[in-house]
Amino acid sequence: MNAKTKAWVNIVLLIVTLGVNAAGAMGLINGLSQKEVSDMYNTVITPAPFTFRIWSVIYILLIVSLIVMIIKKDDDYYKNAVERISVPFWISCILNIGWIVFFSYEMIGISTIFILGFMYTLLFIMMRLEGIYKGERQLLRLTFGLYGGWLTVASIVNEAAFFTKRSGAGYVTDSAGATILILGIIIVRIIMFLIRNAFYPLPVAWAYYGIYSTAIESGNSAVANVSVIGIIILVFLFIFMRYKNRRKWR
Repeated sequence: MNAKTKAWVNIVLLIVTLGVNAAGAMGLINGLSQKEVSDMYNTVITPAPFTFRIWSVIYILLIVSLIVMIIKKDDDYYKNAVERISVPFWISCILNIGWIVFFSYEMIGISTIFILGFMYTLLFIMMRLEGIYKGERQLLRLTFGLYGGWLTVASIVNEAAFFTKRSGAGYVTDSAGATILILGIIIVRIIMFLIRNAFYPLPVAWAYYGIYSTAIESGNSAVANVSVIGIIILVFLFIFMRYKNRRKWR
């Protein structure tokens, strides 16, 4: 299969994935929307509803990125990108669809397996892109950095929802939630320096802001304080890696 065909397959699979996501959001799968299922297993680290609007930004960037890869099919950089990321991108679409379906059917344990596989696939894509990265080409880095960062948060929250379903509401206590947020920062830091994508911590910082907003409303000072510290650290990591990458490509 040549690069042009792979690029078109990418678009088709993304359209199918967007369709399933829309169906899940509207409650057309099992009669429950993703928000309704999430509310059933709400935890102290579940971000405020407004933060999930980032999905729109991510999917718009994905559409633009895939269209650019078709239009610029003869450009060496984008041609190499298509060859490097198409197969893992197809896998990510399948895992995305599986996650939506199982989550909608309240099969939280299986959905956790799918979302973890989904996240690892996106991290692999970022590592593949790093091998052909050129300083002036930021679109794919931005797109998959935001995508992978948000999936990291979604994976952590999905796992918390799984334990909440198994052990009942209140399983993830305030102190446990604060500890999970600290571990999240450490995980992001480790992953970031493996993939060297400066954009990766930004959606995590956005999620922490959503968690902070919910914590303030509920009077959860431990989670709120850790969230603020997390935001500061994550933004610093973004600035530091951007500076480091720019120096590398001068």
